[in-house]
Amino acid sequence: MKKLILIATALLSLSVSATSLKTQLNARILRHDFDNNSPLASLEIVQSDIKIDFRNDKIVLNFVLPWTCPINALCAFVMPYRQFEVEYLEVETDECNITTFTAERDDRPVDGAFEKITVRDYSRMTCPHIMVYPFVNTSIEFEQKFYDRINGREVQLKHHFTAEKLN
Repeated sequence: MKKLILIATALLSLSVSATSLKTQLNARILRHDFDNNSPLASLEIVQSDIKIDFRNDKIVLNFVLPWTCPINALCAFVMPYRQFEVEYLEVETDECNITTFTAERDDRPVDGAFEKITVRDYSRMTCPHIMVYPFVNTSIEFEQKFYDRINGREVQLKHHFTAEKLN
């Protein structure tokens, strides 16, 4: 009986150690499709990436903007960027081995915004599919909702991005 328990424990520890020990996944965003009504649509973006941080339980979207300095001015060389950080990470894998990472925060009850980032990793997909569009390793959807007090209505924005393989 003791041997059986030891063997079961050893097999369990091997399966746990075989799982990914990464604490963070990163990918460079290749294509941006901002909602037309968003202020983000007018930004000139130099580079952007996504980080999935398992240790801090969050997803971070970074957009690096171009550095500008007026002529004959003394400016610090600090790259401006916009960062969206959403906590409360959830991970799901479906029957086709598509992994979906979702982080959602709703601050509307305290006069804030609703932000949800959904990242789908298709790199390990096992189901057959029709190649209508070019294959995408990672797709990202960034959803924002907030109340516009000037116009007296809720604003809903959805942004879509494609990215390299998460690593």
